[in-house]
Amino acid sequence: MFGDGYDTAEDAARLDMPPHFARVLAKEISPDARHALVVLGTTEELEPLVVLCHHDGKKWFHVSGSEPGKAWENMNWDENDPLNRGVLWLVERAPSGIREVSVSLRDTVMRVPVASNGYFIFAAWDVPAADVRSVMPTLRHDS
Repeated sequence: MFGDGYDTAEDAARLDMPPHFARVLAKEISPDARHALVVLGTTEELEPLVVLCHHDGKKWFHVSGSEPGKAWENMNWDENDPLNRGVLWLVERAPSGIREVSVSLRDTVMRVPVASNGYFIFAAWDVPAADVRSVMPTLRHDS
C-alpha cells in the first residue's frame, strides 16, 4: 500500500496527482466498504488505469494499478485464509451510444450501467483464487 492514507478512494487512487491530471471515470465500492476499484483517466493517449484501494477503517490506501480488461486482484491479506479471496473485475469502454451492458458470471446475468464518459466497471468481490478460471465474466452489449 502506498502513502499515509487518504480521505477518499478517489484520492488514494490518484496518490498525489492533481484531479485534472487523473479524472475518475468510474468507481465501485465493495459491499463491506473496505475496498474500492477506481478507474482513472490520465491523458487521451494513455489507457485508463484501474486502481484497487483498501480502507483500513480510517483512511483509504492505493494498493495496485493495472490496465482495463478482465482481471482478478488479491484483496485478502490474511495468510491464514485458505480461500485467498480477491476481486474479479471487468473494466472496458462501451461502444458509443451504449448506456448499459450485461455481464454474465456463473450463469447469472447482471446489468451494469455505462458512465457518461463511456466506461463501465463490473466487480465480483470475495472470489476465491481457485475459482477465477471458472468464473471469468463475459460481456454482452445492449443498447
